[in-house]
Amino acid sequence: SELRVRNWHGLTSAFAFSWSKTMDNASEIFSTFSGGTSVAGAQDPFNTDRGERALSGLDFPKTASIYFIYELPFYKSQKGFLGHVLGGYQASGTWRYSSGQLWTPVEDIGTSSSCQNVYDNSFFFPATTCRPFVGNRAAPVNSIGVCTNSTLGDCGLKDVNTGNPTTVSAVRWISNDDKSAAFFGTPYGNASRNPNVRGDNVSAVNFSVFKSIKFTERMSFRLEAQVYNLFNHRFLGVPDPFMSDSTFASNHSNNSGGDYTNVTLAGLGRRRMILGGKFTF
Repeated sequence: SELRVRNWHGLTSAFAFSWSKTMDNASEIFSTFSGGTSVAGAQDPFNTDRGERALSGLDFPKTASIYFIYELPFYKSQKGFLGHVLGGYQASGTWRYSSGQLWTPVEDIGTSSSCQNVYDNSFFFPATTCRPFVGNRAAPVNSIGVCTNSTLGDCGLKDVNTGNPTTVSAVRWISNDDKSAAFFGTPYGNASRNPNVRGDNVSAVNFSVFKSIKFTERMSFRLEAQVYNLFNHRFLGVPDPFMSDSTFASNHSNNSGGDYTNVTLAGLGRRRMILGGKFTF
């Protein structure tokens, strides 16, 4: 949906919003080791349709944008001293919003000898196409358990971050190895491709004010003041999907629930202010 305003009392503006849902069984032929196509290969090479069909790495369900340009109506002709001081102002701004990007938890090469295929080391190193098993979807996203004995209850889980005993209900993921494969009865993890965990939403506001001063018909001076990321909204990007990096989890929470390691630890998009001017003749 889109709404446009064109030159209404000096205002030109537009608002656009879209809601969508994109599904596929492969979004890209190359692995990103980050968001979107975290690992490009199928976990089970004999089940590339149903086993891989999920929300696309290109799925951004909500996107919105606003822009406006407003020419202040005062003293447009800029006659006299007061006209040169108060006339010639123009304000503009933009806002862009997008849902965060999906990502898939990634196992390191060598984690599971049961699931790995001969192509992992050649085409997907240092990752493997194997995916973990799901513990509790409500647990923190960086909570990971590793099985120690497939014959015990909860396969003798230990928390990889603390080394302490834990339970299936206390961890988000269970590492895919021989012991967990024996416990769950399959070498293929039941974590779907691109499960519903997302990186940070994008929300950025830019604002600028321009002032033109006419000296003659052919010569003018333009003063510019611009602010990027007006509200200083820090964008941390997509979490580090490698499960072996969970011990380096940064203290950050978002709609995926819990603390997790982030590729962009320091954040991007800090507020920036620019002041400048130029002569036009």
